[in-house]
Amino acid sequence: MLLAITTMVCTRYVTRSQATVDSDKTTATVCSEHKTCARCTNETSGCCSWSIEQQTCVSTKQVRPKSLIVHNETYCPRFAVVEKSVIVGTSFKYTVRISNDDRNGSVAAFLRTTEITCCLETCDFDGFVVADEIVCAEVHTPLSYFSNRTRALVMYVYVTFNGVKLNFDEETEYYYTIYDRKCATADRDEGCATCLWNDRDGGIEYAHYLKWCPVNNRCTGSYQLYDKREVRNHEKCRTTADEVRVECAELGIRSFWPLYAPRMGGTVLSIVVRNHRMLAEGKTVGVTVAGRECANPVAAVDNETIACTVVRSESKLQQLVGPVRVTYVSSTARFTFTSAESMVFVDPVMTAVHPVCGSPGGGTLLTVTGRFLDAGADVHVSVVVGDGEHENAIACETVTRGSNAITCRTGAIRLPVARGRVRVEFDGSLREYAGPEAAVAFTYVTNDPAVDAGQAIEGIVSGGTAVPMHGRHLTCLERATLYVIDRHGDRRYAAGRCRVLNDSLMVCRAPRLDSVLYTGETSTDLRYGVMARDFGSRAFDLLHHGPVAVDFVLHADPVYTGFETDDTFGTLIIYGDSGRGYRVEDVNVTFRNSSGTVCTVTEVVPGRIICALTLPTADFGDVHGIVVTVGDRFVTDVANKFILRHSVTDSLKTLTASCGFFIAVLVVATLLITSAVLFRSKTKKQYTLNLLSYAITRYMRKPENPTIMRR
Repeated sequence: MLLAITTMVCTRYVTRSQATVDSDKTTATVCSEHKTCARCTNETSGCCSWSIEQQTCVSTKQVRPKSLIVHNETYCPRFAVVEKSVIVGTSFKYTVRISNDDRNGSVAAFLRTTEITCCLETCDFDGFVVADEIVCAEVHTPLSYFSNRTRALVMYVYVTFNGVKLNFDEETEYYYTIYDRKCATADRDEGCATCLWNDRDGGIEYAHYLKWCPVNNRCTGSYQLYDKREVRNHEKCRTTADEVRVECAELGIRSFWPLYAPRMGGTVLSIVVRNHRMLAEGKTVGVTVAGRECANPVAAVDNETIACTVVRSESKLQQLVGPVRVTYVSSTARFTFTSAESMVFVDPVMTAVHPVCGSPGGGTLLTVTGRFLDAGADVHVSVVVGDGEHENAIACETVTRGSNAITCRTGAIRLPVARGRVRVEFDGSLREYAGPEAAVAFTYVTNDPAVDAGQAIEGIVSGGTAVPMHGRHLTCLERATLYVIDRHGDRRYAAGRCRVLNDSLMVCRAPRLDSVLYTGETSTDLRYGVMARDFGSRAFDLLHHGPVAVDFVLHADPVYTGFETDDTFGTLIIYGDSGRGYRVEDVNVTFRNSSGTVCTVTEVVPGRIICALTLPTADFGDVHGIVVTVGDRFVTDVANKFILRHSVTDSLKTLTASCGFFIAVLVVATLLITSAVLFRSKTKKQYTLNLLSYAITRYMRKPENPTIMRR
């Protein structure tokens, strides 16, 4: 099983030649992509091995017998430069120390048998192995190297054996520095940053090296060296004043804030750049955000934070998403650092305000909800009372801020009652008002919301009918619910909450009131109230008694006896015990098994409902019934009176005919029975019997008795 698993894993690691044979395996990790022994043996799960002779990573299956091969990172030989810098005018011997060799010194022994060449840009110097070191021929550094007043010179140095390049574990080992003056070894890299990264351009892989030292470095002062080479042949690429996009852990953008900004601009962007102070020495600093200029970049006290302002723009064609780029420009070079994250330009939207009322003394915790409310670096919320020259913006101090909500505490106002729009200002440039078309308002009120006295309201047993209620400051109510007190003193709450239409009118729903009316009772008088919360989230009861002892009139559910259409007026009339406890707006008429509206109710009066038809009256000739809904709970079927009337008439005719036939049969049967009895009596009244038979025969022959069949 272990062997099978290993084989499966190793199919991901093939040699370069194998990868080119099967071009479809573009996702396969190629062994030869690992450039050091440590990476080859540590990151490939044993599928690849390091060839010391070839200095390359190969498939373990293709290892040749008796070759110098490393299968485990623990046994990888180490190569390190002994001295990586020298003072100009002196001679030096470039030396590489071999470590972690096996106890037999196999690596050093192998290198002694090879032809070693040292390359300082060009491969012109011989080398040899002494003990555990590779020593290159002595090189003299003349002063002419510094004819252009360069403080330091960095050279690319490497060693080959039998034409094979010796690979270092660290890329920095290839770079050797020559200084133009004496300086302590400990001071040579003081405050400096070194960066190495690889990238691809046009299918060619390049290796980049950047060393950047600050102005206070004792050996070099302000100094930058950039080196770019092709990985395949180590050839140096000609560098020009073109932009260098740096990818470096020691230098570059660490973070920026905010991540979202108003599309209009005006946002003050804060960017944290590692070693910004050093990067900006003697350079011009420029910043762009998603391709837009961020003007006047200024460093903060900590020397790592840049503050700049995104230029304003009214154009909707601007790029909305993109990274932050900081560029340092001198007369000879241009270095650009790019953020890992992107800035997003958005259009903030405020959809609602909660609560919509507050005390004139201020202190109400106001919440504005919407989208992209965290856009920009600065936000100000205010309640704007009045407009034009009379505009008064009362500040609302920001408490919390997120992408979907801003919470602030309202300020005080001198007026006892005032109404204003809630405005949010982003970065001093974008002003937006809450709600569609800035319709959401905030009201300063002194008194609590209340329902007007003297309102008599009504409903039906099933509930669900609309109940209009008038009052003051009703927009300040939250979660208002109508309730009715039944005969036992229990509160019956409506299923839905009241809908506030304006400051003086709201529409509630009547509660269901089963088992309240006595048998035979059609209505009764009860009391009602409204339970709600005010702008301070305080629960309170709007229990109303009014000038009379009765407030809520409860009616029995309606009973409908049928409907008919009126061709003259194009209306449908529903008959029955109706019109009490509900209004026109509560009634909806539909066909059976259909949600389509039959007609529009125009009048509800005792005894009938009048409805304007939406279809021709002829279409109702075969309609047996309709469905009438009152409120959102009471639903009943109503029959067509025309069809019902004709059905009853036909039934009566059929019943009459049947009854006539059965009466005639009964009369005949009675006469026959009587005749038989008389015939059998053998009395002397024979004359009487004959006379009776004659009478029956005459009766049978009369034409006005068609229902009796003749014999």
